[in-house]
Amino acid sequence: MRQFIRLSFTVVILTVLGALPALAEDAAPVPVELSLSFDVLEPGQFGTVIVAGWDVASASGVFDGRPVYFHRAGESLVGLIAASLGIDPNNQFLDVEVTLSSGEALTYHLPVKIGWDAYGSQNITLPSSMGYLLDPALNDAETKLLQGIYSRNTPMRYWDGPLAMPVKDQITSPFGVFRVYNNSLTGRHTGQDIRAAKSTPVYASAPGIVVLAESLDIRGNTVIIDHGWGVFTSYCHFSEILVEPGQSVQTGDLLGMSGNTGRSAGPHLHWELAVAGTWVDPLVWNQPPIP
Repeated sequence: MRQFIRLSFTVVILTVLGALPALAEDAAPVPVELSLSFDVLEPGQFGTVIVAGWDVASASGVFDGRPVYFHRAGESLVGLIAASLGIDPNNQFLDVEVTLSSGEALTYHLPVKIGWDAYGSQNITLPSSMGYLLDPALNDAETKLLQGIYSRNTPMRYWDGPLAMPVKDQITSPFGVFRVYNNSLTGRHTGQDIRAAKSTPVYASAPGIVVLAESLDIRGNTVIIDHGWGVFTSYCHFSEILVEPGQSVQTGDLLGMSGNTGRSAGPHLHWELAVAGTWVDPLVWNQPPIP
């Protein structure tokens, strides 16, 4: 039986009528309700924003310098936001513009409380033959490539429920830790490392479309799946890739075989989740509370 990860959310509802002018007694009210799925947003975590109202036509937003895309779900609009690992914990706001069917636009500037970054650190020693992979320029180029992919927004939502584990084994290096390589390069771990002997089958965590299946300098042989609504999973260090870009996959489909390619000190699977343009911890993913 495949293993699933679940997370419960506390929903905070903000009824935003205060920004509207006073209405005459016989005037029809314009009810617009914003619901947040969190009280505090931790670095490396995600949340949902729900806009509800009988006259709401569309919505857009900005959080932490990145756009927030809203999608229709029943009678509501749902957007995903995420706090990056390096987010400034002070003075963070969610800006939302709601357009009514009449064409009228309402704007909201909501404070978002950011939690404390409690991630630890890890020292890693790589052999001299891999020293070239410590070049910051290589790391920056790969990060730019990935962020270009993760910033995309596919209107179709392919996922429906929690993520399945791509490999069922022990976590060997957790998400978010500070990493020091050979006492020189410091960075953050953007995924979960899972123990996997070479040629262990690796499976898709959720339905989606393969958007990348190639060798990268740092992550080695990598597969990235677009799950829609700005949600992506990545599977790295493969010894063999068994899918190709444009291919549709379902939960549990075989993507490739684990390995030790790229900047890797031993066979394992590096598993990433990106939401709303930034890396978040894949172990806390669950279907947002969509009405």
